[in-house]
Amino acid sequence: MSSADKYNGVDIRGEVLLLSRNVRVVGEDIWSWGGQIVTTDLMEFDTNTMELVPRYGQLLMDNVEVYNCSQIDTMRAAVRFEQAVTLPQRVTNSAIHNGLGWGVSVSKAKNIEMSNNVIFSFRPVGVGIDSVQNMTFDSNFVGGSVERTTFESLDQKVDKAGLVTVCSYEMTKCTDVYVTNNIAAGGIYAGFVVAGHACGDYENSKFYGNVAHSIAGPDMGYGIIVYNNGDPGLGECIESSYNAAYKNYWHGIYYY
Repeated sequence: MSSADKYNGVDIRGEVLLLSRNVRVVGEDIWSWGGQIVTTDLMEFDTNTMELVPRYGQLLMDNVEVYNCSQIDTMRAAVRFEQAVTLPQRVTNSAIHNGLGWGVSVSKAKNIEMSNNVIFSFRPVGVGIDSVQNMTFDSNFVGGSVERTTFESLDQKVDKAGLVTVCSYEMTKCTDVYVTNNIAAGGIYAGFVVAGHACGDYENSKFYGNVAHSIAGPDMGYGIIVYNNGDPGLGECIESSYNAAYKNYWHGIYYY
């Protein structure tokens, strides 16, 4: 039975994840490089007309398994949207799992929808979102991130990491990015790293209904990290509302 009635609506039972799908994209079994699904817009030279011709990429993926993709310890994710700004993109009901780099990277892109996906076992970032306009990230499970393995030294600094980093990894500006009703669990640094909204401005909050749990690593383990992105509209007070965190090594929610 659900435990939601006992914990303010939060169901703290263990999740059961289905990683298999009938349609599979499987990377070659190479230690450092498994493959990528990359969507972008670009200009291509047409040898017939001797002119540059625009090409518009689009990914509409539903109920697909992506396994053993991404490049080890890099941002070259299993699924990448880079400068894809013309056509709408959609990834739904899919399982993206077990890669050696990032799981999903959305950078300099527009009009992205990701919902009801399982993104599991990547490093050190599950989903990275930066410089994005009009994106909905709803009802996904992101979990199982681990540390990089190829760094010899980070000069005693904490590596940038997180299961879901929302316009925070590169500290870029984003517009209309909604992160709602997701679960982030089993990470090493943070479940979510996200900008706060102005205190009391619940109508304009774009981060709500999310749960972070079971985040722990060497001297790390925050459920949700909320930071000030420097937006002048925030004033002197930032807030994060209608989210939950439990069973994390350090803070459930940490304001930075």
